Amino acid sequence: MAIFREAELILPSLYMLDSSGGFIRTKDLIVALTNRLTPTGKDATLIAGRNDTHFSQKVRNLVSHRTLDNLGLANYIEAKNGLQITVKGKSHLVANQLTIDYLMENNFSWGDVKPALVALSDPKTEIDIFKEIFEGDTGATKETKIYKRSKELRDAAIDTFLKDYGALSCNICLFNYEETYGNAGKGFIEVHHKTPIYMYKGADQVKTIEQAIKNLAPVCANCHRIIHRTRPPYTIEQVAEIYQKIRTISP
Repeated sequence: MAIFREAELILPSLYMLDSSGGFIRTKDLIVALTNRLTPTGKDATLIAGRNDTHFSQKVRNLVSHRTLDNLGLANYIEAKNGLQITVKGKSHLVANQLTIDYLMENNFSWGDVKPALVALSDPKTEIDIFKEIFEGDTGATKETKIYKRSKELRDAAIDTFLKDYGALSCNICLFNYEETYGNAGKGFIEVHHKTPIYMYKGADQVKTIEQAIKNLAPVCANCHRIIHRTRPPYTIEQVAEIYQKIRTISP
């Protein structure tokens, strides 16, 4: 995939502006976006004769070209060499808040987040996300549709896990809630999103769910938390390797 265009960094930049209280200096924006999105491949390579990577240069260009200013989403404060979010910028962020939160806060890998941000860079493109939800979660009013959609995905995934594995055991440590807690644990497992799960507005949800299940995995609560402790997240295989090493050396 080609190097990011500036338009594809608009929502992530507004997210960081808002997270920083509405203002952020250019150098801090570069660090924040790099740490959060952890670009890889060509995006992460240094430009010949420069201290900037292709990604950091694109962020720098976003500011120097006044991209956000021209769209009325932020004002460049020259004296502070930084950006101040505007009311319009805040409104644009709020309109896409659930989607950008999902992409920025779940520690998905760069290769998985990038296509979604590319899609979102087109104002005419809308995507519906499927959030990771847990047993006992309830949908907040503004998230009711997302919750219902995500629960359908979760339920379909559990049915598939039972069909494929014969039981709901953690893919990493093999912990099984029903074996440990009896009926209280029956049907209980957390469902991990290996990649962002979303669909374009108007797409067939049933087909999307059928495809999405391939990128889901059953995990216990402990292993799930470990997966998401790093950015980008550990893979299931990496956590399984860590788990097996500890099991091997433990008395």
